[in-house]
Amino acid sequence: MNYLKSMLVKLKYQPMIFIPLVCLGLYTVYFSYHKFMTASNLYLTYLLYINTLAPTLMALIISAIFKFEEQNKNYNRLLSISNRSSWTNNMVVFCMFLWLLFTIFTIGCLSMIVEINFKIKLITLITLFVLNLIFIPIFIYIALKLGSGICIGIGALFFIIKICYGTTMLGNGIWNLIPFVYPEKSVYILYNSNYIEFSKLIGISLVILIFLLVALHVWYCQWNGREITD
Repeated sequence: MNYLKSMLVKLKYQPMIFIPLVCLGLYTVYFSYHKFMTASNLYLTYLLYINTLAPTLMALIISAIFKFEEQNKNYNRLLSISNRSSWTNNMVVFCMFLWLLFTIFTIGCLSMIVEINFKIKLITLITLFVLNLIFIPIFIYIALKLGSGICIGIGALFFIIKICYGTTMLGNGIWNLIPFVYPEKSVYILYNSNYIEFSKLIGISLVILIFLLVALHVWYCQWNGREITD
């Protein structure tokens, strides 16, 4: 709890943390005036494209967190923490907590422009929150190793990958091999009640998430900080 409070205090001085919420608000306003033939087309398209933006928005959130830590040269404060395992666990949980809040705000915004039932709320929670969690250890690693600015750039790169392989014909036949686009594909899979296919995707995503979290933990516990030339 003390860690959560300290992180929230730090984020008060990082306006970047509010950019995802501003983007969500603008996105919702756009969809409020966009004409769709049916309500189902509206919320499916809304969820599809908010999922493509997910890595960019998540990169902004994580970059805001590490922007504060970058003020200490070579992350000296972080490297001086005796229990690194506890720090990585707390950081991951905190990032997940912020992403869950964003998902809840998304559900709220969607409910303001179209009537949604429990099934749509569940689809939003699973596809936007759960299936995008694999980006958290990736962006924490990038922010630590390369910097918050590059983290945002990689987030934008993932956005392009999701657009190309998650929403177009380009990904047909190979999207199963690209876990980064599972959230987009799962929107329609869940909506069509194809639970067997969805179970496979979420199983693969969770295995990848666990692997990435373990890899991040092992790497950070042995990390000596950035090189001076970084």
